Amino acid sequence: MASHRWIMAICLAIMMIVGFFADVAYAEEGMTEEQWIVQGDSYFQKNEYDAAIASYAKALEINPQNAGVYNNRALAYHANGQYDLAIADYTKALKIDPRFAAAYSNRGAAYNAKEKYDQAIADCTKALNIDPRNAGAYNNRGNAYVFRGKYDQAIADYTKALEIDPLFADAYINRGNIYAIKWQFDRAIDDYNQAIALNPNHAYVYFNKAHACEKIGRNREAADAYRKFIEIAPVSSEKDVIFAKERLAALGG
Repeated sequence: MASHRWIMAICLAIMMIVGFFADVAYAEEGMTEEQWIVQGDSYFQKNEYDAAIASYAKALEINPQNAGVYNNRALAYHANGQYDLAIADYTKALKIDPRFAAAYSNRGAAYNAKEKYDQAIADCTKALNIDPRNAGAYNNRGNAYVFRGKYDQAIADYTKALEIDPLFADAYINRGNIYAIKWQFDRAIDDYNQAIALNPNHAYVYFNKAHACEKIGRNREAADAYRKFIEIAPVSSEKDVIFAKERLAALGG
C-alpha cells in the first residue's frame, strides 16, 4: 500500500509539473508585442542571444512593421556571429524606416565584421547624414577606416565620437590603438588610461597599455599593466597571458 501511495505521489508531481509548463506556454502565447520585446531585451542583456532572437521573432509575428525589433534581433544575430542574418534584419528595418540612423550604423558594424569596409563606410556615413550626433556611427566608420589603412581619418572619427560622448570607452581604446600603430605611444597611453578609468575590467586595455609603456621605457607602468591583464584576462586569452608573464619576468617581475 505504501508503494502505491509513493507511485501516486510521483504521478501527482508529474501532473503538477506538466500543468506548470502548460500554464507558462499558455501565458507566453497570450503575451503582447511589448511583452515579447521586453523579454527579448532581458535575454539580450543576459547574453542569451538565441532566446532573445526567439522572443523578438514572436514580437514580429504580432507586428511585422516594427523597425526597432528588426534592429534588436539583428543585434542579437550580430552578437551570435550570424552576420548575414544581422544584415538582413537591419535591411528590413531600413525598408520600414529609411531614416533609422542606428540601423545604418549597426549594419555598418556588421559589414566591418564581414570585411566589407567600403559598405561599412557608406552605411555609417548615411547614419551621420541623418544624425550627426551619432557617436557609434563615428566609431564604426573609424574602425572601417583602420582596416582600409586610413589611420588619420580613423583618428578624426574616434575623436569626433569622443566629443559627442566623452564616456565612450571603446572609442578611447580604438584611438589609442591607432596612436600606438603610429608610434605615438604617449598619446596611446593617455587614451588607454581614459578607457581604464571608464571601464577598469577591460583586460586588453591593460595588455595594449603595457606594450606601449615598454616601447618608451615606462617599465614600471608596463609591469603593473601586465599584472592587471594576467589577473583579469578571460580564459580564452591563454596565449596572451603566457606572453604577458614572459614580458613581466623580463621586466623584473
